Amino acid sequence: MAWEVFTDRNVLLCWYVAGIAALLSVTLAPWLMGRSIRRRSLPHSSALRLIAACFFLGVAVPIAMLTFLALVDPVFLFPGLAGVALVFAVVAKRPRLPVWGGHLGVILLCSLVYMGAFSVGLGRVRTLSMRTVDGATLNAMGMGLLTYREQHGVFPEDLRQLVDARLLGPYSLLPVLSDTDISGDHSDTEPYRGPCEFVYTRLPHDAPEGLVWVWESPEYHGGEGAWVLYSWGRVRWVTPEKLHEDVEQTEAWLRTARRRPLATPCSTTSIAD
Repeated sequence: MAWEVFTDRNVLLCWYVAGIAALLSVTLAPWLMGRSIRRRSLPHSSALRLIAACFFLGVAVPIAMLTFLALVDPVFLFPGLAGVALVFAVVAKRPRLPVWGGHLGVILLCSLVYMGAFSVGLGRVRTLSMRTVDGATLNAMGMGLLTYREQHGVFPEDLRQLVDARLLGPYSLLPVLSDTDISGDHSDTEPYRGPCEFVYTRLPHDAPEGLVWVWESPEYHGGEGAWVLYSWGRVRWVTPEKLHEDVEQTEAWLRTARRRPLATPCSTTSIAD
């Protein structure tokens, strides 16, 4: 997960924009404020105080949000009031800093850009974290398939049999972004017949490495790609084009070997998705 966050282009772009906005708020805004002080012949304040004032004015928007949220939940009251006190401490302290002019506009603009970029970045990190869950699910599924073979001598005909063997839970058969609801209680005395949205190919025991074993539809990740479990247990994130190519390669090997998967895929998702 950490590696994906630090290599994802969208996350890096959001962090870059947020960093530039934060840098401007503590460099350009203090310079404009100092210029305003000099033009009005006011007592000069230290550079540290100017930077602190611009910083706390830059977080005035989230401070105001915290104070407002205190009306709903008292847990936000203390950080909101603390932020307000810090703003007044660095701005209204004698000699009072002139909070007007271009420096205030720069601060507010940088604050809004920073919050926007930071929010988008957090949303992207959340998406990547949910993507990682599917990768972990396929890892567990590969272990379950190998364990099932050790216990029964053959691979299951359907991924649902891993639930019957108590090697997986019912929700492990659904991608994390699936909106399918598993309703009803699963009886231990009856085979599990719930939903399964991973596609499974029952490969023969002598299948070479590199054939697709279990995969999900790229639709669950906005068409960016999909997690694929290869024989025998390797999980990779691939593009939709790579997935389609690997599926065709697997089908070609099965045709050449004059074998067919012994199980119908437990999902109706097209392999071309």
